[in-house]
Amino acid sequence: SHPSHLPQPLNMKVLIVLAALIGASLATDCLKCICNKESNCQPVGCVQDVGSLSCGYYMIKSPYYQDCGEPGKKSGESLDSAWKRCANDYNCSSGCVQAYVKRYKSKCPNKGTCEQMSRLHNGGASLATDCLKCICNKESGCKPVGCKQDAGSLSCGYYMIKSLYYTDCGEPGKKSGESHDTAWKRCADDYNCSSGCVQAYVKKYKNKCPNKGTCEQMSRLHNGGPNGCSNSNTVSYWNSIK
Repeated sequence: SHPSHLPQPLNMKVLIVLAALIGASLATDCLKCICNKESNCQPVGCVQDVGSLSCGYYMIKSPYYQDCGEPGKKSGESLDSAWKRCANDYNCSSGCVQAYVKRYKSKCPNKGTCEQMSRLHNGGASLATDCLKCICNKESGCKPVGCKQDAGSLSCGYYMIKSLYYTDCGEPGKKSGESHDTAWKRCADDYNCSSGCVQAYVKKYKNKCPNKGTCEQMSRLHNGGPNGCSNSNTVSYWNSIK
């Protein structure tokens, strides 16, 4: 007579194959849902979205394309051309999304395949948060160190924020009737306030830093000001952060 079930080792192999097939199918179905959500799964070109262009089937931005590994980029081709072409090619853009999720899924633990994919695609990785921490450590050991003279003027707190930088970031935390000087120094030595200031500053000027990844934008703008990305002197700062 024949045994009523498969041998144990074969059973395990079958289960592993089935699990892999189910996982792959779920990822494919999820991609299709994201594609429909973003563009009705059509090659729609590029549109302005939150201050910068989003393109193609998955509304991919240039820094996202860089983070996913610049798939399909030809030798000598500009980043801008490759990004827009890939974004409007279903296979290339789907591969980009999958590579992006694979790169950052460790930052989204204990979530199902589709939840990981959806939330990372929509909200990005926690790259900005990690980058902020690196900048904070670079500037002050991430401590409220007060103010010190730096390049002819005071730099203060966790991120060595200057008075004009605090003005540009919107003077967060400034109380009614409080002087600019007091608010700036207090905010600079408050981790949450100063982190918010840096994020607001980068958001304000990131359009001056196109075609750079999230952390490079943040590092070079923080170090070099609004034109930091076009200033070669900020490259060494960025290299020390990444």
